[in-house]
Amino acid sequence: MKDLFAEIDVEQLIAEGAPRDEYDDEVTAVAQKIMDLNFVKAKVDQAAILGVLIDVWGKSFNLKENELEKRRPELTRLATKVEEICVKS
Repeated sequence: MKDLFAEIDVEQLIAEGAPRDEYDDEVTAVAQKIMDLNFVKAKVDQAAILGVLIDVWGKSFNLKENELEKRRPELTRLATKVEEICVKS
């Protein structure tokens, strides 16, 4: 998942020169929340993953609702890719 987060680069940090591991904390938080969803037998689909991403992104980058809305297209793309990984697992 680390490569996926770096590839999509929602905040454009890597494009601006940050190291490829810039999103490692977010990857860890998202993976943990997805495992928590699996543990309680919740449905882990694109919508659930998007909710997790929005929650993690908001907290990690201290974003307000309107700032998260601007990132929704990229977060949705990321959620779709993460779902593909979850389905394969």
